[in-house]
Amino acid sequence: MICVFPFIKATPCNRGPLNQLKHGMQSYLSTPRLRALWIGYLAASAASAIVIVNTVVYANQVLVGGEQETALAMAVVGFGSMVIALKLPKWLEGRKLRSFMLLGSTMIVTAFFAAHFSLTHLWWLFTYLLAGWSAVMLGLSAAYWVMVVLCLCSLLAVYRCFPKED
Repeated sequence: MICVFPFIKATPCNRGPLNQLKHGMQSYLSTPRLRALWIGYLAASAASAIVIVNTVVYANQVLVGGEQETALAMAVVGFGSMVIALKLPKWLEGRKLRSFMLLGSTMIVTAFFAAHFSLTHLWWLFTYLLAGWSAVMLGLSAAYWVMVVLCLCSLLAVYRCFPKED
């Protein structure tokens, strides 16, 4: 078996880590599918942030539980994430990616369910702070609504940005 790699001319990029980071992000975000995917990660990180940041508060104050209830709640969320991560490749076979992107964003909005991807960490920087701040300043129920609105905004942006031919 032989593998031949095509010759790809490197694109010029100024030296230095900040210039390389800027060039990489510009290249990534100039691709419509990747730009829509990145915006979709906002919904995933918002849903994840509210679960990770406020599950302890929810389990203790709303469910009047303790460490075991918190652990059980986190396990249920983790189990759901694993089911989706394991089943998604099979579900995607022979289907258009755009439909699943929109369906996934909708599921996140209504069920606060998310699979974790590496780029969501960039959004988590923002959403973790927002989830914690909104819970402290507005209360736990309002914090969930703040994150739902953020997920809905992300869903609308994905819908507008994702190429319709997919």
